[in-house]
Amino acid sequence: MESEDVFSQEFEDLTGKEFFLITAQPEEGADKMATIECWSITAEFSQKVRVYRNSVVSSGTLDFIGESYVAGGALKKPWISVWPLNQPSPIQPPLLIAAAASCVAVSPDGEILVVAMNNKISVYELATGDYVAHLTRHYGAVTCLAFSLCGRHFASAGQDGTVFVWETAEVWCSGASCNPQAVTCQGRIEDLIFAGADTIYSFMVTVGADHTCRVYDASLANYGPVANFLFRRPLIAVTADFSATNIAVSDDSGSVFRIPLITPDSRTTHPHMLSESDWNQRYQFSGHTKAVRCMQFSSDASLLVTGSDDLTMRVWQVKSRVCVRVLQFRGPVTNLRRCLHPESIVGKRSLITARPLPPLKKQLVSDALGTGEKYIDIRLPSRGAHFALFTKAAAECNGTIERQDSSTPSNGVSGDGLLELQGQNADLATQLAAVQAELATVKNVNRELYDLCREKILEQRKT
Repeated sequence: MESEDVFSQEFEDLTGKEFFLITAQPEEGADKMATIECWSITAEFSQKVRVYRNSVVSSGTLDFIGESYVAGGALKKPWISVWPLNQPSPIQPPLLIAAAASCVAVSPDGEILVVAMNNKISVYELATGDYVAHLTRHYGAVTCLAFSLCGRHFASAGQDGTVFVWETAEVWCSGASCNPQAVTCQGRIEDLIFAGADTIYSFMVTVGADHTCRVYDASLANYGPVANFLFRRPLIAVTADFSATNIAVSDDSGSVFRIPLITPDSRTTHPHMLSESDWNQRYQFSGHTKAVRCMQFSSDASLLVTGSDDLTMRVWQVKSRVCVRVLQFRGPVTNLRRCLHPESIVGKRSLITARPLPPLKKQLVSDALGTGEKYIDIRLPSRGAHFALFTKAAAECNGTIERQDSSTPSNGVSGDGLLELQGQNADLATQLAAVQAELATVKNVNRELYDLCREKILEQRKT
């Protein structure tokens, strides 16, 4: 208890402190207990804060669950280990899955867990452990998963060179029958991120074996391309600062490049128009000798932290591209995540009210409807358009049908024009029928929910 008090007092003031979680995959025969290390890193100093033990975490599977937990897929094992951020030992038992995870992503609110196992993707609800969906659109191994900042979408990409952007709510309601947005690239995709706010200014960025960094406009429904940046070597990893002003990419030789998406001076040449010498002089970070697998900007984008297969983690000043610190590890650095809630790491255990995590279920929710428990299907059919459009169409349909007479042309409308109007009316009438059918479904769902709640209340009173 005394050591915990000293630990808490040492980091009582968190102003200006950045906390990063790092995993270094141990070499054969090395001590495999210390798997995740938490470091406090600034431009002036670096200090190891905590060590999370008892499981080796594979590359690309480290993520935070809300403000209280960190999760990591076990190396070559069919489970996901979960640690409370303020405790060194994982929760027992771990979250069991069907096979070893190749990549893991958790929604920003900590409610949805997405796990890729080879070319299959499983979606779970963490609060209940329910198996929500089983997605099989990829025909090659999935190499990366990422949620948008608001959690409304998540994207998957892999060896087949295709990015699928899934709408979280649609996956939740429709499962495997949902229709994701497909974006085709060339060659294996190594890493993928969302950057920027989820409104007007947001991007999706991919890097891959085709030597290209591709930037897409995530604010558009079709994810239109914004820019492509071609490099000499295959790219491995990508990251972005909080404001999406800069992104950083790394290649398999250890070079890191900063790409300014927004230049403060409008006269500055856009990065993809620069020559190779300009890239090297103005945007390259040189120092690593092997592939850089993971990178993270600091919260103010003044520092860039990189982890490499050369067993080192380096801290760079972004503006000067000077390496201010080199940390040595016992194995290749495979995961690097910046903690958004440092108070959860350094706080006392009593200060964290973490919800329990139930075991993950092995059976899909849609397959478990015959267990005797009463279920109410509240899913509505996907129409591919916003409800407001149908409401407007319904209003136009009502007004037009009432004004038009199928036998007598009015207001000088010719016979051909009348046939065209009648065809439009038929389309609007079909849309109106769809809206009315959906309204009836909503009423039925509300009635069933009311009856179910009443039954549950009466049962509780009887007992």
